[in-house]
Amino acid sequence: MKYSPVIIPTCNRVNHLEDCLKSLSQNYGAENTDIYISVDFPPDDRYVDGWNKVKDYLANSLDSYSFASINIKIQGENLGPCENTIYLVNWVKEKHDRYILTEDDNVFSKHYLKFVNQALEMIENEDQIVAVCPYQSNKNVKNSAQIYTLRYFSSWGSAFLVNDKEKLNSWITNDNILDFAVSIKKMYKFWKYYRGYFNTLVDGFLYNHVKNFFVEDNRVAVIDVTINMYLCNFDYRSLFPNINYVKNNGGDGSGINSRVGDWSYDIDDEEVEMDFSQKLKDGNPGDVGKAHNIRGYLREIKVIFHYFIWLLFIRKIATSKACD
Repeated sequence: MKYSPVIIPTCNRVNHLEDCLKSLSQNYGAENTDIYISVDFPPDDRYVDGWNKVKDYLANSLDSYSFASINIKIQGENLGPCENTIYLVNWVKEKHDRYILTEDDNVFSKHYLKFVNQALEMIENEDQIVAVCPYQSNKNVKNSAQIYTLRYFSSWGSAFLVNDKEKLNSWITNDNILDFAVSIKKMYKFWKYYRGYFNTLVDGFLYNHVKNFFVEDNRVAVIDVTINMYLCNFDYRSLFPNINYVKNNGGDGSGINSRVGDWSYDIDDEEVEMDFSQKLKDGNPGDVGKAHNIRGYLREIKVIFHYFIWLLFIRKIATSKACD
């Protein structure tokens, strides 16, 4: 089995980073896994104390881990989360043709690395499958197959083949996002299959401008929203398990995109021998991202209204002076 490196962008959340590394170190195959960590420079003084704790932890507390290697870069200027991730991707692809990407607030089943590495080998010859997504966000829907595909991408602990990811990255441009957004047919499909991301697209890229969704020169970022647009545009898929290998602990509000009270499913830590010889089929997407109460339905109506206002009168990606 080919072992993928794990890349972890981080900045100031030492407790989350420690939990993340500890859980990875307890995985079968950890001793064959290279870890790459990039510590971003603090964007302002609020982050300095945590940043110093992260540096101290990485300098003094890693001897007990049995990874194949731990590679660390301390950035000298603030890159932001997207550019920090790009730095790591460019670093690992010098030596590797695949990688696992995790934020520092994820923890994992001890069977996580085994599943992801086997799944990546499986999709090497699958042109329509873009990523492996080991977070099972739809546990209320029973999918009989152990592994299946969805028109959906979930970012927590996801994994990619470098060539597939570079094709994806090259499509995610401001022009392509704009062309997608002005097509009512494509936006209806996006609303149908990617409801939560439709809302984020409209209120984060089109009608309003969320700074964290953009990188240098006001370019749209390669994040879960735009990756799902790529899947939607080409009718591509991600591969999912029917159990959950990842738990996100970002519900403490410490992250840029997390809010207090956000939650994720617990890990299924039992060992399951996945049958990777089976023919892949689409699973049941269930109700991922859809509204569950009156407040949610009203928000969906509001976002649809925003979209048609944008389509009729604006028709450009939102900008902000902070990114100009």
